[in-house]
Amino acid sequence: MDFFSYLENLRQKPTYIRKGIAFWASAGITLAVFLFWFSFITLTPISTSQKAEVQTSQKQVLNPKNIFEQLKAGVIAITNQFR
Repeated sequence: MDFFSYLENLRQKPTYIRKGIAFWASAGITLAVFLFWFSFITLTPISTSQKAEVQTSQKQVLNPKNIFEQLKAGVIAITNQFR
């Protein structure tokens, strides 16, 4: 059975069956994309310098004073775009 004959057969089915097939097909494709994406995240090696950068940036983000300064700089940058 080729794809076009499958589609013709599917068009003859009731709406709830077509919606179910569409839902599960899109869920399967989404899961495949997620697994592909997740495999690259987990398999990508991180060097020790990158780990140190991540730890340093996390320390900066967790500091409330730095968060306020980053927000302030972001707001200033946004307002400068509209001038």
